[in-house]
Formats: sequence, C-alpha cells, structure tokens
Amino acid sequence: MAIKVSFTIWRKPSLTLLDSEPTMQTRNPLLDEFAKLTTGAMGLAQAAGEEARTAWRAQTDRLAAEMDLVRRDEFDVLKDEIAALRAEIAALKAAEKPAGKPRKGTSTGGTPRRTQPVEPNPRTRLTSR
Repeated sequence: MAIKVSFTIWRKPSLTLLDSEPTMQTRNPLLDEFAKLTTGAMGLAQAAGEEARTAWRAQTDRLAAEMDLVRRDEFDVLKDEIAALRAEIAALKAAEKPAGKPRKGTSTGGTPRRTQPVEPNPRTRLTSR
C-alpha cells in the first residue's frame, strides 16, 4: 500500500492512500432517520437505566439509614475492642483466683464459720415510740 504525502504552502500536510479500494457510500434518508432514531432511543434507554440505578441506590441508602445499620469498618473496630476487653477480663480473673484449692463441703470456699452470734448494732435498732 502506497501513501502519498502532499505539502502545500497554505494548508497543513495531508496523507492520501493510493491503493485503497473505493468504499461504497449511499445516502438513503430513510436509513439515516432510522439510525438517528435508534441512536436517540439507545441514549434514552441508557439514561433511564442510570436514573433507575441512582433511584434504587438512594432508596436503599434511605432504608439502611432508617434501620440504623452499622458499617463494616465500625463493626470490625468494635469486634477488636470486645476481644481485647475479654482478654483483659480473663487475665484479671486469672490473677484473682486463690493459689490453693478450697476445702470440700463448704460453700464459702474455705472461710471459717462464725461460732458466736452477732450482736445487733444498737444504733440501727428500731424502737417504737
């Protein structure tokens, strides 16, 4: 395929194909109008689809806001905090346990029982006047 390059003083350089086959172009007004109509219809359908998608997203966002849902990143942060607090509570419980085993048969875990009755406090005694 040969290419012809032409330069002129008043115009920009142009390229021309020399060995190209001639293309057949016909002008049919009916086909032109049909092409314009279908192009417009496709553009309208695409715009309607985008509008429907936008309306759907707005509706679902509104429903999610009304339901007071938690976003995933907030959920993950709270989950990590709860795991850390559970580990801290387990460590505190482990440090709180006594070293020895409690005596068997007592519900207090080895604390001795009182043998003398406790006198009531005279300040808290109710008197009828």
